[in-house]
Amino acid sequence: MRSSDHYYDKNNDASLVHFQPLQIKRDLPHIARGSFGMVFKGHVEGTQDKVVIKDLEIQNDKSLDEWKKEVTVMVKNRSPYIAEIFGYASEGTTLTIVMEFFEYGDLFNVLHKKKDIHPLSVLQRLRMARHCAYGLAFLHKNQVLHRDIKSLNVLVCKDYSCKLTDFGCAKLMNAADSLLLTVATGTPLWMAPEVKTGSVYSYPADVYSMGLVMYEIFERQIPGYDQQRGMVVLPPQFSSAPLVLGCIHMIPHMRMTMEQVVENLDDSIRRS
Repeated sequence: MRSSDHYYDKNNDASLVHFQPLQIKRDLPHIARGSFGMVFKGHVEGTQDKVVIKDLEIQNDKSLDEWKKEVTVMVKNRSPYIAEIFGYASEGTTLTIVMEFFEYGDLFNVLHKKKDIHPLSVLQRLRMARHCAYGLAFLHKNQVLHRDIKSLNVLVCKDYSCKLTDFGCAKLMNAADSLLLTVATGTPLWMAPEVKTGSVYSYPADVYSMGLVMYEIFERQIPGYDQQRGMVVLPPQFSSAPLVLGCIHMIPHMRMTMEQVVENLDDSIRRS
């Protein structure tokens, strides 16, 4: 495996700007909306650079904790493969994160909704998968469990480089956590079996989710899902099986680590 310096940013202590609310200029209409609040494209006063503006409406202590968690994880874990946060602001019950802008939006959109616009060669898809793997390997190295890895939480730059985002579900881990974590968090389609059943889980749960994201990247298809059994159903044969199957073994400790996933993708790129 190549040196960890390749995908770890040594400038993790870069300062975070506390913006005044009036400095943040939102373009209307919003580009996304959810239970958490709204997301806008816009800019910060004094610059023309596009940014993403994520407004979170604080309804209770839980939503405040999620906002703090997202900011903390993104600031303390800066990497070329993690979406960058520039600053934050607060006004009344609205807390705002100002983030890096991504020309093509999320990976789900690129792979499934705009497939004709983004044909993507095999080499491009290998590189995109490797970017995602680098990002998650970096988080695991820093003892962060993402807990909501999915194509909707991967953002795509104009050059098709990819970065992980959305750390509201992330968990800062220690040795005890890996033994005790049983709270089901994530999105059902991408959720590891042990998370769905309320069993103990740790880093392999993220690896499982990343395996399904890689399936999406290489096959350009959303994994099948059996609602009755609550499980993913993949074809008996598919081209990316050598890269994907090692991530989605039903037994968590039989899955590859993210460093092993990176090694496999590096090897595939060298051979392509």
